[in-house]
Amino acid sequence: MEVLAYLARLGIGPDGDALARLKQLHRAHVETLPFNNVDLLLGRLPELEPAARFDKVIRRGRGGYCFELNASFAELLQAQGFEVRSAMGRVLIGGGTPQTRQRSHHLLFVRIGDEEWLADVGFGGGGLIEPIPLRTGMVFEQRQSCFRLLADGDDWLLQSGENDDWSDLYCFDLRPAYPIDFDAANFYIARSPQSLFTNLLLVTRYTAAGQLALAALRFVRSEHGAKTTETVAHPQRLRQVLADEFGLAVDEAEAALLFDFAASHPSPF
Repeated sequence: MEVLAYLARLGIGPDGDALARLKQLHRAHVETLPFNNVDLLLGRLPELEPAARFDKVIRRGRGGYCFELNASFAELLQAQGFEVRSAMGRVLIGGGTPQTRQRSHHLLFVRIGDEEWLADVGFGGGGLIEPIPLRTGMVFEQRQSCFRLLADGDDWLLQSGENDDWSDLYCFDLRPAYPIDFDAANFYIARSPQSLFTNLLLVTRYTAAGQLALAALRFVRSEHGAKTTETVAHPQRLRQVLADEFGLAVDEAEAALLFDFAASHPSPF
């Protein structure tokens, strides 16, 4: 019943070839369930216990961040017979290095035949639309974006860009991660005053035509090769953007709290 509810939320059926199915599920996930920290900023610690997480992410369609989205996606894939394992990465956006960023990102490896694929439906900084195989140096075009993996021994780096202009997204190795690792990282991310997610309202979602992003009060629509930017001017407009563009309902009092927070915590990007 939970698998059927999950698939219904994503708007897709229960069958398909393994690789095509994986790509279809991944695309539907990043287009349907928004990456966001809205509930966190409203004082609700993200719960990683499966039943509570499923209720929030899937039944109520609230989305979440990596520890919620990728954990849920892993369970969906496993329930359909995929071999999945979890790992942790270090986010490098904004000029970070592996030596200055903690392991704070949940990512997935999915095995199909003799090959593993990097799957990640929980990266809010312009991440993958579809999984990519663990192959070093190859460029993978996904709509208006390009991605590649670089490997140095057991250390891997995911980048986005094109030609000679590449940006680091995150680095990782192939060691498995376990629920206790995510519990500790989740608590830090959700409670530390140094965490990005306690200092910035961030909501993103891919669409069939591009991507939507809200960072603090800056709403950016990048679709059909064009970009528009809006500075959200008042709480009612913020409430409307969250509901209409991301499917996130908040009441008037919550919209006012989020607006005041975002106004006092501008985006660093």
